[in-house]
Amino acid sequence: MGKRIKNKVISFRVTPQVYDEIHSRAAAAGYSLAAFLEDASLGVDIIRFPDLTDFTKELKRHGSNLNQLAVLAHTGKIQSAGIDETQKLYNELLTLLRKTAERRTG
Repeated sequence: MGKRIKNKVISFRVTPQVYDEIHSRAAAAGYSLAAFLEDASLGVDIIRFPDLTDFTKELKRHGSNLNQLAVLAHTGKIQSAGIDETQKLYNELLTLLRKTAERRTG
């Protein structure tokens, strides 16, 4: 998918209290203000797992490492011993996280 060009502006006025609340909610969700307003206005569920922040950072690091190993294996630079099992476990973990997120929103 190509890069989305965002060149349209939507502007509206709010009270100082609403302004502060929107900024507070965006920050609490870990969103930029623009991303928060876009997702909220399109009905995207905004889910925050504050207790999983460190876990998801670590999971992303492991996913990146796994991807680098897969690239090296596909180019023949390394022999991939056990990478299929690791990838399977990683995918199972992602599935579990998605199911958890669905339960918290539904």
